[in-house]
Amino acid sequence: MTLMKQWDDPGEVWLDDITVNGQLETFSEDPHWDARGNQRTYTSPIVRPRFDFGFSPTNFAGGRSSGELGGLVFRGDIRYPERTAYYGDRLDTLTLAGPLRASGTIALRRAVSDSTVLLGYFNSAESVRVNPSQSDGFPKSFLGLAIEGPSRDGFYVYPATRTQAGEHAYGQGSERPQILPDGAVHRWKLDYQPGEAGATGRIHVALDGHASQIEMPADDPAAPTHFDRFGLVTTWIDGNGQHIYFDDLTYTFKQDE
Repeated sequence: MTLMKQWDDPGEVWLDDITVNGQLETFSEDPHWDARGNQRTYTSPIVRPRFDFGFSPTNFAGGRSSGELGGLVFRGDIRYPERTAYYGDRLDTLTLAGPLRASGTIALRRAVSDSTVLLGYFNSAESVRVNPSQSDGFPKSFLGLAIEGPSRDGFYVYPATRTQAGEHAYGQGSERPQILPDGAVHRWKLDYQPGEAGATGRIHVALDGHASQIEMPADDPAAPTHFDRFGLVTTWIDGNGQHIYFDDLTYTFKQDE
């Protein structure tokens, strides 16, 4: 697959003193050779990390009307503030002590290997706090669904989380629902239920009825996890991008006291 990345260190070639059929061309001035389309200016948005997501007036995800969430989402790089991004609704502060639910539609229109999109609950400060860590791609204080590989298998939709203390868990194995980058519309559902009396909580993600489930790592009382946004947030380790859209969203925005 063709893939646009930052140019970094381009290849260059220069030619001079060219002889064609015994005639020397020194290029001491413009010889005005026949030219067509050889000096254009191109601006491409599909170059990482040129994020371009949020509200979109489109209707790719099959919502009831035009307008949806999505766009071009690259993986982020937490070492640099300009290489992280999010777009999320403001929530009352939520914790892992109560249930969290979300649902909607999804359409994956384009996806490149080594790309990840995260949708769910996150913290507007902690999930994008600049730091040198490159040991984990999931942001701290995140709970939701991930759309990613591994590249050898294509793309999956599965539950993923990372606490404020840094403990993480994510769906693995063949039970994870698969999604193709063909623009087809799918329905998804996220359900987090805390454990009772010290038991482990669980995160359940379903795509068109096919489900994946993980256990929620224990929260650290010394560094409790809080969420104040629901939406898209970039990863902590950089990579490629996806054109992806979500619509008809429902989600928990307030928990009982």
